[in-house]
Amino acid sequence: MVRIDKINDRWGSIVHGSYDDIINMNLSELGYQRDMIVFRGLGKITELQYYKLLEKFGEPWDKQKYQYSTENWIPVDYEGKEVFISKFSNKTATRLGGAPMPWHVDIPNHGEESFPWRCLYMINNPNPEAGLTTWMNLRLDNIQPAEEELEYYQNIEVLNQSWYRYGEELNKNSLIKKHPVTGVESLRLNYFVDKKNPFTSLAWIKKTYVNGSEFDNMEVIGSILKRLSQREDLTYTHSWQNYDLIMYDNWNLIHRRTSCKLKSDEERLFLRANVKHIYTYR
Repeated sequence: MVRIDKINDRWGSIVHGSYDDIINMNLSELGYQRDMIVFRGLGKITELQYYKLLEKFGEPWDKQKYQYSTENWIPVDYEGKEVFISKFSNKTATRLGGAPMPWHVDIPNHGEESFPWRCLYMINNPNPEAGLTTWMNLRLDNIQPAEEELEYYQNIEVLNQSWYRYGEELNKNSLIKKHPVTGVESLRLNYFVDKKNPFTSLAWIKKTYVNGSEFDNMEVIGSILKRLSQREDLTYTHSWQNYDLIMYDNWNLIHRRTSCKLKSDEERLFLRANVKHIYTYR
């Protein structure tokens, strides 16, 4: 028996049910309607089951794409064919066990691979009271900006760069972007270069412009993020339990995470994957 609860009135769903209960559901439709699905009750699933769940949302990334994003890909046997997912751990990526992660969006500036679905499946979490992940919904129909605020957003552009290669893949984009599948508009907010913090030099937003003039990223992007993050209707914070699985759409969502507070011998381990959007939803 499957039960679906709302996280917020306009976005986010929690699906309670076993893997066999949910694998034949129209998960793509639910995902595009709600932007994020939290699955609880799956229990321990295999890597192949995980991959088959990814296919419900689009085209899972291949090995070459994971090489670009510096993720640790692993092969999975799929009826004699080799497919790929990723594993993410504080033992392989020091960021996972270190300081808090600021607001950011995964893969926002990489051609057709931009803003993929991302799927996180928690295999082992030694400290569920820390490492909390908060998502924020950036859809304009959820933000419901006043006319003056909307006009301000319409006059903002950002210069994106590759987070993996400094100064490469430079693209100037409007702050307001349109989802290629649903047509929904949302804000192109992200982790940004802060002139006062040299560690942010590779952040995905390099520069910000308002009416064609350059402004400080913190003054514009930082201020918008701070203001919107105070709205409970736009945010959801998740405490990770073992075997939780979350599928979220990077087109409309941004997220951050608190410090994991792990001991040196502890491992916080996810299966992780990126899934390219399919364009036959509508």
